Amino acid sequence: MAQQQTLARQQQQGPWWAEPLQGVGAAFQGMQRNMQRFADGLARPGPPGASLQASVTLAASPAASGQLRPGSSSTPRHLDAAALHASSSSSSSSSSKQQHGSKPTSKEDLGRATWTFLHTLAAQFPEHPTRQQQRDARQLIDSLTRIYPCADCSKHFQELVRRDPPVVSSGRDFAVWMCRTHNAVNRRIGKPSFNCDLVAARWAPLDCDEHNSCDMTLGHKR
Repeated sequence: MAQQQTLARQQQQGPWWAEPLQGVGAAFQGMQRNMQRFADGLARPGPPGASLQASVTLAASPAASGQLRPGSSSTPRHLDAAALHASSSSSSSSSSKQQHGSKPTSKEDLGRATWTFLHTLAAQFPEHPTRQQQRDARQLIDSLTRIYPCADCSKHFQELVRRDPPVVSSGRDFAVWMCRTHNAVNRRIGKPSFNCDLVAARWAPLDCDEHNSCDMTLGHKR
């Protein structure tokens, strides 16, 4: 009796595969309704490209992309892009200034640094230099007449060297020549001259920590 009742219920409910097929059919009917609505929307009269423009506007809006949060600004995206470009340009300009130095080197600072180097070199120049050291000293002075960063200064220095070539036969002679040339430059720019007899007291050799580490005579051949 119980088996008959169970069989009767199964016959009323239908076969086991009937329920899944009903679900598929319902889904297919839903797809048909959506397609019909889409077709009705295309057929509805309106300005050319209105639907496409609305879709693009909606897709590009902050609300559609999830970028607009409560309390956030609703500034148009093209304005945000302009602000971002301006910020990027400002950062690039600031970075460029940092790379090249915010304050350029003045001719006065360059001149003082150059003369410090030259007088230190002359003060440390060997009293009995090798032929190679004499050639190096002359070539150094000659190169400054061509590649010194200040063109006007370089031209004037070239004239001085042509009239009074560097004397590199000894450390004392080289130091006096350097002082004499420096005085010629000072007269041109209205500065006082220095007594070259006191050159050794004014410009001393390089201060070195280790013994003989600054001796220019070491390791040189004639």
